[in-house]
Amino acid sequence: MSAQECVVCQAPEASLLFRTRDRHYGLLAEFSIVQSSGCGVVRLDPIPSAEELAGFYTQSYYAYQPMSKEPWLKGLARRLLRLKIVTHNPKFAVPGEFLDIGCGSGDYLRVMQAKGWKVQGVEPSSFGATEGHRAGFDIFNCTLTEAKLASNSFDGTEVLAVDRMCSRSPTSSTSLPNG
Repeated sequence: MSAQECVVCQAPEASLLFRTRDRHYGLLAEFSIVQSSGCGVVRLDPIPSAEELAGFYTQSYYAYQPMSKEPWLKGLARRLLRLKIVTHNPKFAVPGEFLDIGCGSGDYLRVMQAKGWKVQGVEPSSFGATEGHRAGFDIFNCTLTEAKLASNSFDGTEVLAVDRMCSRSPTSSTSLPNG
């Protein structure tokens, strides 16, 4: 049923879970969400090309904007009303290496660096990578497969983040492309 093999296990078959439109950013395209018959990973199918992604994520995309502090009025209101903004990011006992794939301008890299992690990012958009470099982050301006990661990086104490889906890697860097 799938038009592309699984990027994780290379299984040629996947089951269609549903078709959907982007309700968050209002993209006009419709997307198929499939599940690999081999490993169960859920993904878009087909995976958009670099050219298609560039059309979806233009320079005005929020994650490519310069990082800024919380507006003072919003911060004041949050403190006065005692609102706690809760995120559902995973918690890890010990910091290590952190690679954010699709890191935009590095906002989440900043959060993880403040928690003691050694951070790097991969961002195919030159807009986002440029802003991240201005903020002082080590960001590869390319795709993950094109990134020249050091062969000794990500040795089992790493976390990989793909659009805030974080997981501690169970293996060494053999599963990641190396320079």
